[in-house]
Amino acid sequence: MPLEKHLRGGTRLATFDLDNWLWGNSRDHTKTFDIQGESEFKAFVRDFKKQGCKIVFFDVFNRIHRLDENDNQQMSAITACLSQFGAEVGCQVGLVHHLNKDTSSANVFNRLRGAGALHGWMEWGLAIIVTNPLEEKSDWVRRVDLESKEVVVDSFHYVIEDGPSHVQLLPAEEKSLQVIGKGFRPRNAAMAA
Repeated sequence: MPLEKHLRGGTRLATFDLDNWLWGNSRDHTKTFDIQGESEFKAFVRDFKKQGCKIVFFDVFNRIHRLDENDNQQMSAITACLSQFGAEVGCQVGLVHHLNKDTSSANVFNRLRGAGALHGWMEWGLAIIVTNPLEEKSDWVRRVDLESKEVVVDSFHYVIEDGPSHVQLLPAEEKSLQVIGKGFRPRNAAMAA
């Protein structure tokens, strides 16, 4: 189903013509889904293949299966289904998953909830973390960490000022930030008059 009528994000999004290139299936469309259910799997493959999807995101991980996410064997079965889905549709598969609360690991991808099989399956990853969660939400700085088995990519930071329609990228070094008014900006950024 085209998402143009269903997206509620930033105001600029409403001006895009999303027909025929952004598709989605939410709980409004499919009440339940188990990637291991044969008829559901075949229907999803058929529908997404028909649309010619190049990348499909499953959001969130614990909604696409009914197994124990802490069991490596069970999660290997789920990741095999995701790989099969990608192969049959001819697309990349993105999986939205949450982190555990343990912040002691320097590598955010070691904080994926559940079994290590999920991290082992991942070819690339993108994690978004709030670096200052004790601040007011309007002052949050978000760090984006990227991981790939092929390349190393530096983290970057961003803030959202004046709502979701205004996102500002920041330098990779969080300590190069200073508070200016309600948002964070690079120390060397020119101030608008």
